[in-house]
Amino acid sequence: MVTALILFLLSNVFPIVEMELKGIRMQTTLWGAVEALYADHRVLVALLVFATTILFPLAEMLMMLYLLVLMARQRYRPQIRRRWTQGQYAGARHRAARRRGVPGP
Repeated sequence: MVTALILFLLSNVFPIVEMELKGIRMQTTLWGAVEALYADHRVLVALLVFATTILFPLAEMLMMLYLLVLMARQRYRPQIRRRWTQGQYAGARHRAARRRGVPGP
């Protein structure tokens, strides 16, 4: 995951986009493409390019990193999975229904 973040940052540093605006051809980074589109009054296109090439991938990688850090520190609750697999959840529902006076199967 850390490698993905490093590669993502590196890919945003080097020019990988070639654009032609008003007859001028230029190579730019993804952020430079967003700035050029915004400066050319193509706000909606600039917003879509920013969201799909920078914002959403970065947000996904950061969320995955957060979950991996939690799992590495073992701050998740494995006992929830154990209750489902051992059928304790179904048994607890049945006992609660009997306490309320609902007849069971």
